[in-house]
Amino acid sequence: MNAPAPAPAPAHAPGPPLLECPRCARPTASLKHLRLLQLGLFAWLFWYVRTVGVVACPRCMRRRLLVTALLNTVPMNVLWPIAAPLAYGIPLLLTFRKGHSKVVRRAVGV
Repeated sequence: MNAPAPAPAPAHAPGPPLLECPRCARPTASLKHLRLLQLGLFAWLFWYVRTVGVVACPRCMRRRLLVTALLNTVPMNVLWPIAAPLAYGIPLLLTFRKGHSKVVRRAVGV
């Protein structure tokens, strides 16, 4: 699922241009595109994983990570202690990096 490239908003300060978050419509200088674990299912020897690309400002991305992590607690059961730090911890840390993610910069041409 590819989201359309966000249109740059006028920048008032040096640095990355302000872009509109597709989720909350607020301007941000740190728009992120991350592949997130949308669904994880573990049942004995069978597991299923589905990822999705999400474009959002850091605040919306953190909210999405929290909700998805909570929803996957039961289906991931035994693998949860192993999968959670990898599937949600690393993307959470990436939301604290300044500036737009590489995919967003390429899409906008910055």
